[in-house]
Amino acid sequence: MRDLGSIPSPTNCFLLNLGLETLPLRVERHCYNAQKIAEFLNAHEKVSHVNYAGLPDDKYYALAQKYMNEGRTCGVISFELTGGREAAVRFMDSLKLATIATHVAASKTMILHPASHTHRQMNDEQLAEAGVSPGMIRLSVGIENVEDIIADIETGIKKRIKDNFKKSERTSEMITDITDHFQILPDFYFQIKRIFAIRFCYLIRLNFFLIFYFNK
Repeated sequence: MRDLGSIPSPTNCFLLNLGLETLPLRVERHCYNAQKIAEFLNAHEKVSHVNYAGLPDDKYYALAQKYMNEGRTCGVISFELTGGREAAVRFMDSLKLATIATHVAASKTMILHPASHTHRQMNDEQLAEAGVSPGMIRLSVGIENVEDIIADIETGIKKRIKDNFKKSERTSEMITDITDHFQILPDFYFQIKRIFAIRFCYLIRLNFFLIFYFNK
């Protein structure tokens, strides 16, 4: 009540009703895409483990088959790459289609590193107690074409391997960009000084005009 108000606006009611009409279709696509991606990750040699109840080797698989419609659970997957936290961060930075964001169940694919985002206030012991490993990645699968999502993930996994040469090359490019910005500064300061000088001249002229006018 405090956050949403006692009475939603007509526009919000219209948008909510519009979204509810396609909710079953979107949830079905979420679950379908998530199942395909979970199977892809589970079979990948660079992925250490995958948490998704739709996989037969998951500890919640039997419960999902018993209680969920056709065993479909949701569109959220958690997994970990070989290489821990550093590999996870580099993998996420290499993605093009997926967006780094904290919320889930959106139509777009969202990805998150819980240890440095939602659980960043915890130390390593608290993370372990919460079941969040330093390299864990949370993936909220969207309703895009599943082949496009898998291709984006595959590209990110390939680029996650540390390449010192590329890293140093990016650093050099950053230094060059910063240097170029500093080279622009003198011209910028010159233009500022020129503007102030012109305004100062106008003020002097105005001052002389007022003195002459009132002393007549």
